[in-house]
Amino acid sequence: PALGCPYCQAALAATGTSSARWQCCECGQHFAVEGQIPILLRREDAARLTEFSRWYREARLREGWQPLTLEQALAL
Repeated sequence: PALGCPYCQAALAATGTSSARWQCCECGQHFAVEGQIPILLRREDAARLTEFSRWYREARLREGWQPLTLEQALAL
């Protein structure tokens, strides 16, 4: 299955020598790749998701949840 553009749902194509970016074949939007994962996040959604992530983390900490250390996460 092909990746789809979050703006117009058209197909995306890898660009660059190592697929370091993806571009929409229809609307031309570009998407970065981080750790071999295309970041298909619309710019207008980024701030809202960042705020939600902060709120969610704070709520879990108030409930007594603690973030895992790197060693704990790797042991899962």
